[in-house]
Amino acid sequence: MDAADNSLIKQRDVVFCTLHPDPRQAQSAAELLGELPGILQVMVQDQATLKVRYHILEVSLAEIEQLLSTRGFHLSNALIHKLRRALYRYTEETERANLGCRKGETN
Repeated sequence: MDAADNSLIKQRDVVFCTLHPDPRQAQSAAELLGELPGILQVMVQDQATLKVRYHILEVSLAEIEQLLSTRGFHLSNALIHKLRRALYRYTEETERANLGCRKGETN
């Protein structure tokens, strides 16, 4: 993998709300995400935090979070996590648009 390919690999933390019936949300989400195309690595940091490495042309953080939400996972709504997610979504959407992906389209 060269430097251009490395810039397309993103590593993000997905933080879950601790007030959820499933105290092991991160482990459950890791099992779900490990099977998705574009996901390179999923690591459980603790019961509420998941570290995900993925290829931005195949999947975005917004798509990952959307899938988790539709499957019943609750993401943290702490202000710092909401701001971080918004920043990552904006930068990834812009980067994907600059690489020729239309919104909602994988390459």
